[in-house]
Amino acid sequence: MWSLFAFAAVISASVLFAVGTPIFLMARRKLGASRAVAVLWAIVLSPMLVGAALWTVNECMLSNYMKEELPSILTPSEVETLRGGSLLCSTGFTFQRRGKQATAIVVDGLLHPKIYIGDDRGP
Repeated sequence: MWSLFAFAAVISASVLFAVGTPIFLMARRKLGASRAVAVLWAIVLSPMLVGAALWTVNECMLSNYMKEELPSILTPSEVETLRGGSLLCSTGFTFQRRGKQATAIVVDGLLHPKIYIGDDRGP
């Protein structure tokens, strides 16, 4: 168990170092910052950039999950009217159900994603 945590820590540190090094070098060369300020830039920006990248990957995976699962949940007429909510990696889709607009969203769960469908009828 500890070896798994150690492996994750080594990978995380390697990724942060790989992202932080170019930030450090840019701060030193382009901005003329001191070593301390450049390290601070790298410490602050590296986790933010890695987190944004991981969030984007997660959103795209959830969007792909929706595209694969919705045809098996919805009727063929509802699938024909299915539209994504955004241009890139939409996790919310709209479609027509009984002549009215309905929405399907996906939420990332603990074990697996869950799809929720909301329409004019409540639960």
